[in-house]
Amino acid sequence: MSDSMNGVPEAPKASKGRGKTMLMAWGVLLVGAAVAVGGYFVYDAMSDDGGGDTQAAANQGTGVSSEQEGIVNALEDEGLLPDDTDASEVEGALVRGASGQVGGKHDNGESATFTQVSTLSDEELVSLFPSEYVSPDQIPALKAEIMAAREFAKTVDTVEKAQAAGFYQATNDVPFMGEHWLSRAYLTDGIFDAAKPEGLLFSTIDGERKLVGVWFLQIPGIGDVKPDIEPAGFTSNFDLWHAHIGLCIVKLQGASEGETREGCEAKGGTYTADLRWMMHVWVAPEATENPRGVFGYLNGDLYKKQQATKAGGSSESPSGVNQ
Repeated sequence: MSDSMNGVPEAPKASKGRGKTMLMAWGVLLVGAAVAVGGYFVYDAMSDDGGGDTQAAANQGTGVSSEQEGIVNALEDEGLLPDDTDASEVEGALVRGASGQVGGKHDNGESATFTQVSTLSDEELVSLFPSEYVSPDQIPALKAEIMAAREFAKTVDTVEKAQAAGFYQATNDVPFMGEHWLSRAYLTDGIFDAAKPEGLLFSTIDGERKLVGVWFLQIPGIGDVKPDIEPAGFTSNFDLWHAHIGLCIVKLQGASEGETREGCEAKGGTYTADLRWMMHVWVAPEATENPRGVFGYLNGDLYKKQQATKAGGSSESPSGVNQ
């Protein structure tokens, strides 16, 4: 399927097989230039070019610069904004990130929720995934991989267990997503393994921090990961990796996109010009089910619960909160 912006073609997806491990030299990619401020551990994908981050992003094949507009419009066109809540108007919501297919696309549409994956037969699940991305013969392997992520999530379903397993908090409780936690060990091995996600998602629901999902992060230059080709991931072509351009993390207080390095550093943040490749997988239905599906980018159900918690601790959406 082709999806492009300004004539930039979609990035191809890597084959599910893995080749020889290698470190790439690509443009001004700084392999090994780790940023570790406020507990956030990523690789800076571009050099400090004295204000040229926008052009650098375009030159390096993302197709979307930190100044480019239209991402939110693309989200709305694809129906990614849950219910009638305009995520672009929610402070701290990360809705501008580009994807490998360019144009603001973050996932490949609605699909089966985790509960459906875990309870329905293979034959029943086929119709819940778009046929252009998932074939009937791929359902068993895809289901097994999702369940492997679920089994791992159950072993780290509290903050204490996550910390004991080597995960640390990297962001605040981001709207529609939750707190992003990372494992350095899994991040730096350069390997995609459904049973070993690089990250966890926690959020405060009813006054308690609960695991709401997992996320995967593959950094170009580590292992076989390339900047212009989506990593190998789950069986089928339904999973879609995304990127964040001009990402600014202000310790554990907030996250924003479309920032310049100077602007981010002026407010005490850690800047990453191009952070890729990332994917959310919602495998914790006890806390929140993503009505968009197990691979949905934004989680509208989670956002309602986040808002309810702020309004007084109830998991029901309070009066006046957009739904």
